[in-house]
Amino acid sequence: QRQMCIRDSYIYYSGHNIVLPDQDAFAKHPEWFTLDNGQRKITQLCWSNPEVDALMADKFTRLLEKNPAIKILGFYPEDNRDYCRCPKCAKMDVSTAWFSFLRRLSDTLKQRFPQMRFASIAYQGYIDVPKCDVSGYEFIEYAMYDRCYVHPVGGNCEISNNSGNRMREWGKRSPLGVYAYEFDIFTPTEMVPFYSMLSQQAKFFKQNGIKMVLTETNNPDYPRNKPRTERKAHQMRLGHYLYPQLLWNPDADVDALVADYCAYVYPSAPEEMAAYHKLMDRAWSDQSQHFSVYGNDPMPAAEIFTPARTEELLKLPNSFLLENCDCYESYTALLREKTK
Repeated sequence: QRQMCIRDSYIYYSGHNIVLPDQDAFAKHPEWFTLDNGQRKITQLCWSNPEVDALMADKFTRLLEKNPAIKILGFYPEDNRDYCRCPKCAKMDVSTAWFSFLRRLSDTLKQRFPQMRFASIAYQGYIDVPKCDVSGYEFIEYAMYDRCYVHPVGGNCEISNNSGNRMREWGKRSPLGVYAYEFDIFTPTEMVPFYSMLSQQAKFFKQNGIKMVLTETNNPDYPRNKPRTERKAHQMRLGHYLYPQLLWNPDADVDALVADYCAYVYPSAPEEMAAYHKLMDRAWSDQSQHFSVYGNDPMPAAEIFTPARTEELLKLPNSFLLENCDCYESYTALLREKTK
């Protein structure tokens, strides 16, 4: 008999919401806004101005009064690096300035809404652990764009190890979540056969007590003006299948999961397709180069098509294989370019 596992659910409301896109307010009270390179800008707020504290506290009070179903409220500043460096803010590094502001805001809202839980993000200029109190949050989402999407944390990759070490430092100070970017590696989007990397990453999350994971991706019909094979969700569909499976059970056998996927998606050639994806996974992991952050040029990934590996691919049976492989659809142009 199967045992049903019932998990609780909650509404988590977050986003780049510490903003005041009000030109009238900017004209009347420029001191509420960032002083960036000696110029006041509407693109960020001043995080050391007590009037800004009160404005944001009232803004979220109104939000919570209208939306009592919200259980966790997350705060992000605007998505840019126009951080305030006025005399008060400049006494602190950016991360300490942000999390000091957040401490005051969350403490004020906690007095008004005692049951509310709060969260934030470690990202861009405030990705480092600050020199102030960050206790009491439900989690801080670590924006894990700084890892290498080829090599595992704990191996010989300095990029991934630096990311892992920074996350461990955060974990000593606060419960930790992850905001991830695995499906944003390339622009334009290409299929990424990083299945072993996803497996190792899920194990890292488990070992380090990660409380939540949120990864950027797109819905299946985006963009609608492109054929199905050029939509991100289709190109990344095996990764999308593996991701929640591995979060649910980080110790799952990734090869068995790939085989299960191929049996369902490619019933005419499941073993051939599983062999193909396993080969591509190994090719991805064996690269000497690194891919980190997001929006990289995909052309260097053609390195995985060495002459020997291309020969291996061509040995895999029947034309159905090459016509239906997710990776082949995405990388055909790269392969042609490399073999000119």
